[in-house]
Amino acid sequence: MFRHTVTRDPPRKSVTRLVGAAMLAATLLFGAHTPASAQSVCVAHADLVKQLGTKHAETPIGIGLASNGGIVQVFSSEDGVSWTIVMTMPNGISCLMAAGESWELISPELFNVKGPKV
Repeated sequence: MFRHTVTRDPPRKSVTRLVGAAMLAATLLFGAHTPASAQSVCVAHADLVKQLGTKHAETPIGIGLASNGGIVQVFSSEDGVSWTIVMTMPNGISCLMAAGESWELISPELFNVKGPKV
């Protein structure tokens, strides 16, 4: 007669395998998927400025230098109904970083912030 012995993993090893399998499944299901909203729209800077002005009546209201060498600009319509944040790289390509509505300029004095006058 043939005898078959079943060897069982110690409980700790089974739990480790289970957790590993769960992490792999989660990574495959969620981690590998990039939502379409995470993709930036990038075009020549002049074209983007023209489009923001024509379609949304937005003009630049702020500018700064990013740590990666890009220039960050904030555009807003005069009434603040719409706003857009743009990153322009040294090659002249601009990418939309964020956009929204109800932009409001605030004064640093409201928050007791020391810095350049707005």
